[in-house]
Formats: sequence, structure tokens, C-alpha cells
Amino acid sequence: MTMKFDDCLYMDAFREDLLRRYMPTDGEAYALADFFSVCADPTRVKIFSALATGDMCVGDLACAVGMHPSTISHQLKLLRDKGMVSVRRRGKVVYYSLRSRRGGGARHRREQAGAQGVSFCRLPALRGVIFLARNSRA
Repeated sequence: MTMKFDDCLYMDAFREDLLRRYMPTDGEAYALADFFSVCADPTRVKIFSALATGDMCVGDLACAVGMHPSTISHQLKLLRDKGMVSVRRRGKVVYYSLRSRRGGGARHRREQAGAQGVSFCRLPALRGVIFLARNSRA
């Protein structure tokens, strides 16, 4: 949807410029909402936190998070499908890690986003959300 400011009664040029730079497109807004919905689950937040320390297998994640391995596996499948974690097999053990912002992970997300017409590289659209998250009172 194209932003039209002609009908705005009290909008000044400065605010109009800010909105043009920081307002996400419809595609970006849907992609951000999808991303945050994935992150909205407490179990997945714990999994992200555990994986931030390094690669882990399902058993170790289950121990760290305090949940049954089948529950962790279910959540990891969702995170894999969304491209948020990567998998590495060593023998019979499968290790999970957070997707890197460099290399295949970022490229994979850009390709997926490009297929949906969304640009995750347009960071100004995310700055407002990050600001609100840091400054909100829970």
C-alpha cells in the first residue's frame, strides 16, 4: 500500500519523511509479525538462549530448558522450517545452532524473503520495533 499524506491534517514534512523511511512495507510488516510470533513462545526463547551458548543436541537442550526431548524436537522443527536454526550431524548425534547472520543462513533468508517480495535488509523498518521493545515496561 502506498502512503498518501495529502489527506493528513497536521503532518509536517519532517514527520512525513520519517514515516517514509521507517514504516515497513506490507510485506515487511507481515514478515516481522511472523518472526515475532515464532519468538513469542517461552520455550523457543529458552531454546534461543541455550543455543546462543553454542551448538547443542536435543538431549542437552531438553536438560537445559527442563522439558521433554520430544517437545524440544517439535519446537526445533518449527525453528528449522522458519530458517532460524541450522542442523549439523556428527555420527548419530544431530547438533542444532542458531543460523549465522553471514553465509548460508542470511543468504537463505534473503532468498526466501525475495520470493515473498520482502527485504530484511531494510533495517529502518525494524528500528522502531527494537526501540519499543527496549523501552517498554513489562
